[in-house]
Amino acid sequence: MKKTLIALAVAATAATSANATVIYEQEGTKLDLDGRVALQIANHTDKRTDLVDKGSRVRVRVFQSIGGGVTALGAAEIRFTQKDTIGDGIHTKRLFAGLQHKDVGSLTFGRQLVVGDHIGLSDYTYELGAIVKVVDAHNKAVHFMSSEWGGFRFGADYLFGTAAKKSTDSATPDHKTANNGQGYNLGAFYKRKLGEFGFAAEGGYGEIKQGTLETNEYTQKRYGAALELSYGPMALGFDWAGAKSEQNKADHTFRVGPQKYAKLNQFEVGAKYQITESNKAYAEYLWGRGETKGANDGKFRGWFLGADHSFNKNVVLYVEGGSFRTKEANVTVHKEKRIGIGTRIYF
Repeated sequence: MKKTLIALAVAATAATSANATVIYEQEGTKLDLDGRVALQIANHTDKRTDLVDKGSRVRVRVFQSIGGGVTALGAAEIRFTQKDTIGDGIHTKRLFAGLQHKDVGSLTFGRQLVVGDHIGLSDYTYELGAIVKVVDAHNKAVHFMSSEWGGFRFGADYLFGTAAKKSTDSATPDHKTANNGQGYNLGAFYKRKLGEFGFAAEGGYGEIKQGTLETNEYTQKRYGAALELSYGPMALGFDWAGAKSEQNKADHTFRVGPQKYAKLNQFEVGAKYQITESNKAYAEYLWGRGETKGANDGKFRGWFLGADHSFNKNVVLYVEGGSFRTKEANVTVHKEKRIGIGTRIYF
């Protein structure tokens, strides 16, 4: 999903996004505004056809030059929907601040997207794809993303966990809490263009602690890699995403379905073709395997097809659908079909 037409949710490290409206700019200070309305008519197996909000948002950013090529920045992103009802709860989705230098990169602190959001090259859908397992967003993170050096970029995160050292639960008042949510991510990215040919590669690894008390704390390891080849209007991408939990904890799910496993590997192949300047078609195939000691392994298969039409750079209409199945011991334990017709209006 992060690879869709315009990724407005990326960290505010660019001076101005393609659609941002500058509200104020004077004496080294700039304030801009952007966002999108994203609505979809969706039909999923075992659900009625419904109209849903798919991440409508407004974002405000401020930049202040402080000399030596360094700029201080801050950003806040507001969302309007928390559950199934459109506009059922205004809330702050992102809130962070930091520093950036065009030759070095950016260092930001707060509730923000992190390294995992940059990993993934095979997902050309708007809502159905993306298999990344490296943590892609965190409520309390320090995030560094380098500038591009010879086609390479590097990223690193530190993720803060639970602040309270002792449990507030009356049943366990003297027990130390787990440092739930504490961890780190590392990532590397490469992109090269030679005439009509393009090549990109990405990879990342991270660890994050889970648990409620120190006595049941354990670590999740999350990792993945991606490749993409492109030529003119065509592109072919491949993603691999994996995760493993200590203590045989069944935490990890496939892209679709409720089944959980202690160890999971998932793969995605995607292709897209830009038919005209305004029209694109895409297709993806997914498969994976999940394992938990003492339980049946899970085997996952799925596919998507989709197409979009861009009326201009600010308005896009799309339709996409797919089918998914998970089997355990050769018995289908989850089967689902999804189809959606949606629009995104960027501003």
